[in-house]
Amino acid sequence: MPPPQLSCSRCESARSPGISRYVGFGAVGAEREARVEATPGEVTSESVIRRIAPDRRAYRRAPLDRPVLVETSSKTITARGFDVSGGGISLRTDLAMTVGERVSMYFELPIGFCVEVHGEVLRQEGTFVALRFVDPAYQTVLAIRGFCRISGLTPAAP
Repeated sequence: MPPPQLSCSRCESARSPGISRYVGFGAVGAEREARVEATPGEVTSESVIRRIAPDRRAYRRAPLDRPVLVETSSKTITARGFDVSGGGISLRTDLAMTVGERVSMYFELPIGFCVEVHGEVLRQEGTFVALRFVDPAYQTVLAIRGFCRISGLTPAAP
């Protein structure tokens, strides 16, 4: 199905053949729009607005190359963290887990906060396992979100 053809009254007066593309990004989880306008050599009187799939992530992610103690109903193992967010964690482990399985996890953030939380397996692809946190404590979510926020910052130049 072709995208709907919509007129852009705000841009009509400012349009020039040199305008190629404009993409507006909303907040995390919000639907985004991409407005494709006239490209050089093309003359049109309408803009085409396409919907771009929303970013489904509710939280920022940060790398977490740390050991994670994982306790399943059958055994306890040490996995390796890959990345973390306020909503879940991804791990590298040789332990086979089933989707929907509940586990308990313990790990430490590089900022010194100890996280003890229950999780649910969302998917496993080879040694990669994605888990979502189940009813994490409010302080835990705040600490993880704070870590993810500061891990994306670059140090100031001297």
